[in-house]
Amino acid sequence: MRPVLLLCCCLLPMPVVSAEPGAPACDPSTELLWLDARGFRPPAEALITRLEQATDKGLDPAAYHAAHWSQRLAEGGVSPDACARQAEDKALSADIERYLHDLHYGRADLRSLSIGFDVRPKPEVDLDALLRRLAGGADADVEIGALEPPFVRYHVLLEVLRHYRALAADRRAGVVPRRTAKVVRPGDAYGEIPELATRLNLLGDLTEIPAPLPETYKGTLVEAVKSFQRHHGLTDDGVLGRDSFAALAVPLDQRVRQIELTLERWRWLPSDLGERPIVVNVPEFMLYGFDGTPGERHVGVKMRVVVGRSYPRYQTPLFEGKLRYLVFHPYWNVPYSILKREILPKVDQDPGYLDAHHYEIVSSFDPKAEALAETEENLAALAAGNLKLRQTPGAWNALGEIKFMFPNSHAVYFHGTPAKSLFRKDRRAFSHGCIRLYDPPRLARWVLADQSGVDVDALLDDPTRKRVNLKEPLDVYILYGTVQVTPGGEVFFLRDVYGHDRRLDEALRKTRPKG
Repeated sequence: MRPVLLLCCCLLPMPVVSAEPGAPACDPSTELLWLDARGFRPPAEALITRLEQATDKGLDPAAYHAAHWSQRLAEGGVSPDACARQAEDKALSADIERYLHDLHYGRADLRSLSIGFDVRPKPEVDLDALLRRLAGGADADVEIGALEPPFVRYHVLLEVLRHYRALAADRRAGVVPRRTAKVVRPGDAYGEIPELATRLNLLGDLTEIPAPLPETYKGTLVEAVKSFQRHHGLTDDGVLGRDSFAALAVPLDQRVRQIELTLERWRWLPSDLGERPIVVNVPEFMLYGFDGTPGERHVGVKMRVVVGRSYPRYQTPLFEGKLRYLVFHPYWNVPYSILKREILPKVDQDPGYLDAHHYEIVSSFDPKAEALAETEENLAALAAGNLKLRQTPGAWNALGEIKFMFPNSHAVYFHGTPAKSLFRKDRRAFSHGCIRLYDPPRLARWVLADQSGVDVDALLDDPTRKRVNLKEPLDVYILYGTVQVTPGGEVFFLRDVYGHDRRLDEALRKTRPKG
């Protein structure tokens, strides 16, 4: 995989530099950016304030020695030694540059993470030139704002971060309803109703705590639980079971960290996602197709999806692709790994298995390849990988009626499925890595909306296999964020289905400065 980010050498914690006896002679004529004979210049003061407030961006002030620089500001004055002033100026430049880098690219070195993220890197920013502009009095709000992701949801998430920091500091944050041995259904007696009401009110799902509180679980409490469940990726049935109790008990500082990790992921993305991008958020099990201009995106199509299982070999990879064509009534070309592990053992048990499930043995995956007889010799060649297996188009086909191709090294694509019942589940990680769509025809109509002469319904009615090329490819992003927000500020917390947040958190903690 190609590197995603071009990381500077300042990613690891750097000590504050100071002049020491015996150090190489400095050049007194070197221009200082942040200091003069009287002390720190106004641009330095403003940027040190930003380092102190790095938590507002989901970053760690300690990574930029913010406390040290705040103390230096409070002390006032500068060293009379020119070399010491020069060393301090360079140290402050290094910390500000690290902050700007992290705000733009993110802190993680994706090459060292085992999560896989194959998206084109952002163009390099000349941080040295930016430092000089800032030191020269350029508008910091404009210059630094241009470094951040330009997406509405990113900026909404920053507001959500501030809100959840306040919630985590609230004295009621530790009040959590205890889980019972049995599920609690509407109308049941429940001894933790005050604690439940407090938690739901703090999180905004219960607008007002009823007075007096009911003795049984009913009314507005049930509706508030349904709201909470919707915002935490659970079935909104109002039943308090294991998953609902577990979500209620998550500490709010953990939710803060979840938001910080999602902000980090936003910074990995290119600033321009292209025209009408399609985005799949894996832990949300949802697909979005966006219309409009980059500054005014709106959701043109949205649907549930099934993604890869949580086992490492089946996880849906995270990457960027180009949707180039659709195939109506496709064959399913069975990957050899699935053939070997899942299908051939069934053939051994049932000699009629292939015919009953509409499989064909072929010499290649060329759609024009002729089906071969199911002889012992051909079955042996199939098991050895010398022949191929495909499933014919039809209601039984594992790919459904349409597949959407964005060629990539992961052999992942969108497709339909006859197993519609899986879309009713909260946690929809059941595939071998490809992404199953709840309503392929609806996505096809959206994708092909601007292509005159293409009638999706007619293509579906005709059982003949057809390939339809897009006039202009569409960008596809398979992403992973465990916090989702709407432009209006509604927030949804999702389960870390692949453990990617855990690994990212561990990696970021290793970059924290010691001491």
